[in-house]
Amino acid sequence: MIVPDEVILVLLLWIFLSIFTKTYLIRRFGLNNLLACLILAIIFVGTLIIALAVLSFLFLYASVVAVIVATWILFLAARSFIDTENWRTRENVLFASVAVTYLAFYILTIIINAISSAL
Repeated sequence: MIVPDEVILVLLLWIFLSIFTKTYLIRRFGLNNLLACLILAIIFVGTLIIALAVLSFLFLYASVVAVIVATWILFLAARSFIDTENWRTRENVLFASVAVTYLAFYILTIIINAISSAL
């Protein structure tokens, strides 16, 4: 069964957002925070897909600009979903979550390619 890359990105971002939010931002992490992290992950990947679709017609480095736009929208949306006094820490958590998500996605892709080429 083939799983789209966007679904994997949403799941990884949801996991890392939840872990980092629980660790660094919110003391009592509940279901509402878990769902807020899921909504933020869906907003990020949805914005990324839309930005890639629009920008791919305009110029060559559309993926880089799409990630920047999606990260910026993620920062704006997180102001409403993750309620905290430490806005600098919140933005660091968001950026770290996106960075670790892409790193984990890259490592996961390498492992899957190695396994599929070995078979």
